[in-house]
Amino acid sequence: MYILQISLDLTAGEAENPFTSFLQYGSGAGDAQLRQRCRDFTQHVHRPLCENFDILLHPGNTNAWSKVISLLCERGDYILCEEFTYPSAQACWVPLGNYAAPVAMDAQGFHDDSLESTLAEWELNHPDIIIVEDDPYFFLQFPEYELNSKTTNDTSTSNEQFLASLAPSFLQIDYQGRAIRLESFSKTLAPGLRLGYFIARPFFIQRLLLATEVETQDPSGLWQAVVLSLLQTWGLDGYQTWLQSLRDEYQARRDWMIRAFQHEFTLVSGSQHSELDVADSTLVAVLDAVPIFSFVPPTGGMFIWAQFHLHANPTFRKMRDDQSLEDSEDCFAEHFWEIPSKVLLTPGSYYHPWQGEGKVTTQARGAKPTVTKFRFSFSMTTREEMERGIARLAKVVRASWEL
Repeated sequence: MYILQISLDLTAGEAENPFTSFLQYGSGAGDAQLRQRCRDFTQHVHRPLCENFDILLHPGNTNAWSKVISLLCERGDYILCEEFTYPSAQACWVPLGNYAAPVAMDAQGFHDDSLESTLAEWELNHPDIIIVEDDPYFFLQFPEYELNSKTTNDTSTSNEQFLASLAPSFLQIDYQGRAIRLESFSKTLAPGLRLGYFIARPFFIQRLLLATEVETQDPSGLWQAVVLSLLQTWGLDGYQTWLQSLRDEYQARRDWMIRAFQHEFTLVSGSQHSELDVADSTLVAVLDAVPIFSFVPPTGGMFIWAQFHLHANPTFRKMRDDQSLEDSEDCFAEHFWEIPSKVLLTPGSYYHPWQGEGKVTTQARGAKPTVTKFRFSFSMTTREEMERGIARLAKVVRASWEL
């Protein structure tokens, strides 16, 4: 556990302490000192290839994404996105008449051939692409998980080594100023801060500022003061040390969850189950020689994305044979999700990109049949709660698969 201790003097006059200015209406752009801190940090960490960039504060990435959609999209536009996309990211553009153009993924992200195929089918001669990079888990990147390893990965490194270990952002390869990056303090300091910032060329920042002035205005002055005070106290090196410690915490949590899987299931390499058509880097959870679910051990973030294999499940087989059911995979997922066991998984259907009313079912979307997906979170619970939850899951699986 990490404890933040910040001291703010509310008694001093404005001449001695500028804190009082944070309690007044702001300009919309956010505090100039905090914006400069964010700019310096961006320059140090991301080293943008396009040097002509600017910073604009915003009240969290959810609101920031909504503003970007309002700026860039018109009714009927399609948005390139991942095969599974966060539901709240879609909630702001589905009512506006926009659609997803999902791109298939593997353990490393976008399938390049799927992306090329999607773009090749567009009826455009000179498509104008803007990349919106919403990557709140950027600093939660950790080493690959080693199955059956007897040692714990040593993550103690210098700040320079830590930054060098991070995958580059789009800012490092964007030479035309086409990337708009959404940064957030929610995943690095505290979700309740509701504070972050845009990184983009001035052309975009000016228009986002106009939207800010008539919508949200300044982010909370109080939280701007808190974050500025913290960054001033820590300095650049101190903040990087904090981020590295945060990364270590979530790596440990990932490892707890995978070891809890290993305690209840037998984990084997995907290469041992060629019939599942999964990558060798995938781990397969097996009970009594039956593959139940598979997952790629995450190298970042707070979640494990699991694919459940249903070919051996008696309930699913009955649903598949029932001609009255339009989508047996989703029907099983809903049935499995609702089993009363005091453990809650997030159904993968929440993350299906909206492609229109004609592409809702598994078959219509062209998705893989006889599988369904769930998301596990290791972000909040203790190790003991995690182990209890996975034990309850294993009990439900045994009953559902009749093992």
